[in-house]
Amino acid sequence: MNEITETKHKLTLRQESLISNPDARVPICIVVDASYSMGKIVEGKTTDTGQREEKDGVTWSIVETEGEVVTVMDKLNEGVRQFYQELLDDPIAKNAAEVALVAFAGSAEIIEDFGPIDSSMTNEDRSIAYTNDDSTSLGKGVDLALQLLEDRKNDYKNAGVEYYQPWLVVLTDGTPTDDTHINISPKITELINNKRITVFPIGIDGADLDALKYISPNRPPIKLKGCNFKELFSWLSKSVSTVSQSVPGDTIPLDKDGIDAWGSL
Repeated sequence: MNEITETKHKLTLRQESLISNPDARVPICIVVDASYSMGKIVEGKTTDTGQREEKDGVTWSIVETEGEVVTVMDKLNEGVRQFYQELLDDPIAKNAAEVALVAFAGSAEIIEDFGPIDSSMTNEDRSIAYTNDDSTSLGKGVDLALQLLEDRKNDYKNAGVEYYQPWLVVLTDGTPTDDTHINISPKITELINNKRITVFPIGIDGADLDALKYISPNRPPIKLKGCNFKELFSWLSKSVSTVSQSVPGDTIPLDKDGIDAWGSL
């Protein structure tokens, strides 16, 4: 199957799923920082070479590795895969949740567009790779996510499918290298104030939490504890499950106590 045929096939499945499954949807877009710093090694044996490199706003130690090593991005991917699996294991959330993945560095790209949770997709299909790009254009990632959410909401409306307030989950470990997050702040503020989106800004170790406030003026950024991505995504899947069992339009309180397992305000 060539790329054009595959794209058309995916679009057809997206639309057919709205006809075959009339359940109200919970659209969740996960936006991930894929800049150089996400390749930081957090597990494994390394030896410092004494060399240094300035990249992504940080002075890095150049190391030699021995055997398998694990990066921040590896840990994040484990959490994302767990998230999908937990949704698949929940019969109600499976039919309601739709997840899109967006990665950003100097630019933004779609890793996975909205559609039904597909058990046939492999771990590699959903893996996000960090890049050699030391730019962090937070606003470009958020802007692309908002476009995807708007397009999918239009699909729901055209198909007569109800949907819950969309979720935007943003994870970054750095400081933005441009002003795109500031430029998009009025747009996302309007969406939040009109209750058209819920934003979860999450700072990985090294993140500029003040910058994250531009994309979440009413909800303070949450600082991830270490690399507790699995705990984060487990909390997220449980929250999606709770929402999917409610009536669209209802206000569902978040499990704030559950946040303590993976983050701090």
